[in-house]
This record gives sequence, structure tokens and C-alpha cells, in this order.
Amino acid sequence: MDPFTQFRDDLQSALAHLHNADYQFPARVCKVLGCDDNEVSTVQSRLIQWIASLAPAPNTPQQGRIQQLYGVLHHRFVLGLTQEESAHSLHVSARTLQRLQRNAIHLLARRIWDTHQAHVAVTDSGASVQLAAPATWKTQVQQELGLLQQSTSGATCDLQAAIRGALRVAAESVHRVGVPLVVQGVPENCRVQLHTSIVEQVVLMVIAELEKAITHGEVTLDVAVTGVSAELVFRASPVPAGVEIDLAFAEELVKAQSGKLTLSSEEGVLAATLQLPRVRHATDRYTVLVVDDNADLVALYASYCIDTEYDVIHVGHGNRLVESVVDIRPDVIFLDVLLPDANGWQLLMDLKSTPATRDIPIVVCSVITDAQMALNLGAVLYLQKPVWRQQLLDALSEVLTPPRTSA
Repeated sequence: MDPFTQFRDDLQSALAHLHNADYQFPARVCKVLGCDDNEVSTVQSRLIQWIASLAPAPNTPQQGRIQQLYGVLHHRFVLGLTQEESAHSLHVSARTLQRLQRNAIHLLARRIWDTHQAHVAVTDSGASVQLAAPATWKTQVQQELGLLQQSTSGATCDLQAAIRGALRVAAESVHRVGVPLVVQGVPENCRVQLHTSIVEQVVLMVIAELEKAITHGEVTLDVAVTGVSAELVFRASPVPAGVEIDLAFAEELVKAQSGKLTLSSEEGVLAATLQLPRVRHATDRYTVLVVDDNADLVALYASYCIDTEYDVIHVGHGNRLVESVVDIRPDVIFLDVLLPDANGWQLLMDLKSTPATRDIPIVVCSVITDAQMALNLGAVLYLQKPVWRQQLLDALSEVLTPPRTSA
């Protein structure tokens, strides 16, 4: 076995035990990183730095290769999530996650190894070389969030109470007189899978940044709840052309807790959308949108869901599907590929590229046997017709069950 392959295999073992204080890191990994064998915290810190250094630029496409590989490393090893939890959070299948993880570890190993070899060549010596990843602000953030993820394992909060707490602080220290702050739709009895302090802090950050972006007008907060998530949409208007805000730190806070924060702007309106995973209750109902021209088949799916928590809604055409999905706000979409008026693959791409719909999990359900195509284009699962009752219910359970927080 060549030296690089040996190092890559040792690195894989080191990553798997990254947060294990009693683990003895492989000597080869310690040497390449320039650490002593007993410097456990130093090895941990440098590996987290290396993962952080792979983070792509903010404008990198969400489905881009580097974005996916970095996401796998971050979820699996910085946050310490299981493969199942990471696959759910990244909207990929377990099999795809395993493939991406192999590729991600190879990429990380190659970056570290090549940098080490370059240092060795410069010094013209085989001695151990001090090696550190490029320093970024995100390095320290990820270290802190990794600890936070472990210390707040299983934490949930009442969304209404968290928003009220944030607004109370904002009224004293953030909110500007003359810029109305309009809040509506805050639900009662809705719990989300984040620590209360994180929700409050992120809400404060968003309000502060949006209010800095305008000189007059208003900031609004609208809250909507689905079966799997709570969505907080902040809007500021009117926003002068060219004005930008910085919510990178807030994005990291939310991402560490399996949430998501996205920004968008259009015609003088700047919007920040915060998606938080809900705590599931036995009484929750889930809306399942089936896009298929076969009404009899959809009726069969609906019969499968009798006496379950799933409500089936049917759309028999692909025309203006994105608009229909925005109006219906389903929790999951079952999408056929062979539709009479549209190409299902193109519909899948449209749904995953539209901010209002891209986070809705999509299951491709078709007679066309191309599971890899479905996953590559952003589907979370592929089912080949005919689909039987247990297959459908298992798929719904897998897609709609919120990820568990690691202990």
C-alpha cells in the first residue's frame, strides 16, 4: 500500500473518533499534521481547521460537488451526526451519503497530504513539518458549534416564547424608532429542535441586519408551520439597490442545529428565511403532494394512507407546478417523470432551484429505472412503480422523520 493510501485510511479512522478524548490518533496522522502523538486536542483542532478550510464560497451552488463533500465532512465529523442523520439533513439517500463520505475523506486526505509534501520538498528534509490549515473565522466558529452540539443534545424550545424573548431584547437594544417591526402568524404550542438561546440570538441578528439595510419603511416577520418545520420569513423594504447584509455567523449557528437560513432580494425587498426543524407530535398531519397524471394510482396511494398521519393531495399536470407547490406548501412531493405536459426531470430541477420550494423533500416515483439520475438532481429517494403500501409508508417515515440529535 502506498504512503498516501495508508495516510488516507488512518485519517478515516481519526475522523471517526474525532471527539473521543480517549482515542489514540494514528502516528502517521499526527506526523503529517505536525503534532505529537499525545496532543489529542491539537489533532482535533487541526482536523476541524482543515475541514473548515474546504468550505466553499457563499455563492457556490447548493448541489455543487465541493458543497456536498464539505457538507458531509461538516455534518459527520464536526457535528458528529450519524450517517442516517447526515443523509436526512443533506437531503440525500443513505447510499449516496456513503459514497459522498468516501469521496470527501479522499479529498481532505489529498489536500492535507499534498500540502505536507510541499512543505517537505521546500525544507528538503524528511523530518516532521509543522502543518496548519488556512486560518478562517469559520474555524473557531465550527469548534464552538461542535461543542455546542454536544452540550445541547436533544434541546428543544417553544417557538412562540423564543420569538417573544428575542423581540423583548430587540425592543431595548436593536429596534430602531421609526422603522416599524410587524410580526404575525407566531404559532402556539410549536416546539422546534434548537436550543432557545440559539433561536433568540439568530432572530436578533436577522432583525438587526435588516434594520441596518433600510433608512425608512418596515421590517416584517411572518411565521408558517408545516408538519416538519417552522418557517420564519423576515422582510425589509424598501431596500436601496446594492445594499447587502452579513448573516454568515447566524447561518453557521442554524446549520449546526440542522436548520437553514437563506437570503433573497427582489424589487427593493430583502428577505431572510429561517427554517427550523419541528418536534414531531403524534397528532401532527403531513401533506403529501403526488404529481402524477394517473388519478387511479393517486387514489391507491390515498387508500394506503387511510388511518395514518398523511394527507394526499393530487396534481395531475406539470404546468405551473412550482406555483402550485408554493400555494399548497406540502411536506413532501411524490413526482412522476412521465407527465403529459412536462418533463419530470426538468420539474425536479425547477423545484430544487427555486428558493421557496428547494427544501421540500422530493421522492421520484416512476417506471423509469434511473435512481441515480433522481438523486443527482436533488431527490431524496427513488421508488420504482408499482409502489406497494409498506414501501410508500416506509418512504414517508424516512423522509419526514426529523433527524435525531447526537448524544
